[in-house]
Amino acid sequence: MQDMTDVRARVLTEVDADAGARIEAPRLPWRSPIATTTGLRSLDAANPSDRAVWLRRWRATGREPFAHPVLGEVFAAGDDRVVAITSDAGVLLPLRLRPIPGTRGLLDATGPYGFGGAYRPQGSPSRQPEFWTAFAAWAQRHRVVTAFARMHPFGDEVLAPPSAALVDRSVTVVRSVLDDDDAVLADADRKVGKNVRRAIADGVQVHVTTSTDGFEDFARIYAATMDRRAASAAYRFDEAFFERIHLELAGSLAYAYATLDGVVVSAELVLHSDRHAYSFLGGTDAAAYASRPNELLKLAVVRWCRERGIADYVLGGGATSGDGIERYKRAFAPRGVQPFRTLELVLDADEEARLSHGCERGSFPAYRGATGAAATTGGRA
Repeated sequence: MQDMTDVRARVLTEVDADAGARIEAPRLPWRSPIATTTGLRSLDAANPSDRAVWLRRWRATGREPFAHPVLGEVFAAGDDRVVAITSDAGVLLPLRLRPIPGTRGLLDATGPYGFGGAYRPQGSPSRQPEFWTAFAAWAQRHRVVTAFARMHPFGDEVLAPPSAALVDRSVTVVRSVLDDDDAVLADADRKVGKNVRRAIADGVQVHVTTSTDGFEDFARIYAATMDRRAASAAYRFDEAFFERIHLELAGSLAYAYATLDGVVVSAELVLHSDRHAYSFLGGTDAAAYASRPNELLKLAVVRWCRERGIADYVLGGGATSGDGIERYKRAFAPRGVQPFRTLELVLDADEEARLSHGCERGSFPAYRGATGAAATTGGRA
């Protein structure tokens, strides 16, 4: 696989050949269409015709939820622009283009909340280094300094990225649905089976539904969980956020509920593609912890996936590597632990160095400071 050093060399050759045109070209207003260059096309989620193309190509990916424009739009702020970079082969790289504060016309790009990368149509080659070469050239022309994405845990869903730009961060836990519930519990830590039996003995009931009826119970549980964890504003969502998710991802989501004495005590919003399901948001009432409702709820989600031919249930990781949330998820799938990697592309090395001068290098991009730190560790599915 071609590394980013070679990509940059080829980009610089192209830029040098066209340097005069770039210097003299007038700068377009921010909301002007982004031109087609280097064999790639940019699709603007706000443009109806572009959006129609985006959605057709999204369906060709197997309806991977994080490739849908809505998961850029609901997190967009200010002058962010939600786009997908696409190739003639149907590759779809969803991004939010963000103005860099304190600069004139410089941008950076970040992938969707959850998992990202360059999604490819089913059956297309997994290695297309020419896409990344073209993307680097596209970014140079449009003054995009860096690009960041949380890489999809299944490498066959996305193009192999430049290896030099991949950074190991922590882990993602994936629960294979296996043949039946007994096989899943046998593959989990012993304490998971014990907690499932406790939930059943205490009378916990579980169900999974594609309906949004009863969403108020999910909203109550989720808000209380965020309060208990003193979660930042980045993890707190209003009703309009969920209304957009319900509208745009209908057919690609489900809600799982656990009830005790007729009251919902644990809830989870699950997003899914044709092949994978993702634990997106959820929580549990602290008063019901002793009855262990969440393990039984997760077993119900696995069963729901199995019935629909979905092979894997992605539990995600923790807020920080090795924390209690990660350990809890590992118990449910000890052999399903996979590396969690981020894609961190420096597309204009000179500008990135200038902007990051004096900044701590623990996050990417360094010049985003706390925002960059949140981007590398937060927002997990």
